Amino acid sequence: MLYTTPAALFDAVVDSKNRGDVEAYLDCYESNATIVLQPGSVASGHDALRGFLSFFTSLKPSFRVIRREFIEGPETTLHLSEWSLTGVDSEGNPIDWSGRTSDVLRKQEDGSWLVALDNPWGTALLDIAS
Repeated sequence: MLYTTPAALFDAVVDSKNRGDVEAYLDCYESNATIVLQPGSVASGHDALRGFLSFFTSLKPSFRVIRREFIEGPETTLHLSEWSLTGVDSEGNPIDWSGRTSDVLRKQEDGSWLVALDNPWGTALLDIAS
C-alpha cells in the first residue's frame, strides 16, 4: 500500500498494531528500519519489527494515540505523539502504560512515506540514560 502523507502512514501503523496484522505493519516500514525495542536495545530490519509486533500483540492491547504532531520536511518528517496502552501481561495482570513516541518518516522514491526509525520511548530515553 502507498501512504501518500505522513498522517496516513501513521494511522496505518496504529491500525495494524491494534489488529495484530504483521504484514500490514511491516508494509509501513522501510526494509532496514530501526526500532528502539527498549532503552538500550536497538534493532533494524523486518525481523526485529516482526518480533516487536509479536510481543506487542501478546499483550492483547488497546493502543490509542492521544495527540500527535508532524514536523514535515521535504524528504523526512518527525512524528511525535502521546499514547496510551491497556492490555494484559503474560501472567494475566492488567497493564496500563502511556508514553510519548518520536519517529522519523522518510519519503520514498515513488512519493509515498514509510517509517525509517521508530522510537516508542521518545525523550524518556534521556531520563532512563541518566
